Amino acid sequence: MLAFGDKQDEAELSVRIIQFYKFDEQCFVGRPEASLEYWKVKGNAPSGAMPGEDCISFNPDNIVVENVGGSWKITEPGHSILDFGNNESEARTSLKIIMCNGFTNMCFVGRPDPSMTYFRK
Repeated sequence: MLAFGDKQDEAELSVRIIQFYKFDEQCFVGRPEASLEYWKVKGNAPSGAMPGEDCISFNPDNIVVENVGGSWKITEPGHSILDFGNNESEARTSLKIIMCNGFTNMCFVGRPDPSMTYFRK
């Protein structure tokens, strides 16, 4: 499911997050190198907040796919949320997934280069 290398603290935190939200589905856009990873609970977006989690909120009504300097990104006015490189199709698919699930927060375990990323309402 996830690889942590020598980051035991991040592995343990990820287990607590999976248990807290009761994640039962791990989903991807693009394989084998997924450009987007997200988790679901009984087919739905996770909601609520786990104390101490590292999340960045965004307004789904304000996000768009645009080409910035030759790279396809999901952006909100003033900042980039996700970068898809030259893959416009995966950027557009990911935007639809974010909108359909009502995601409003992108969360991380470890930064930079997070060991785990997840979205929630």
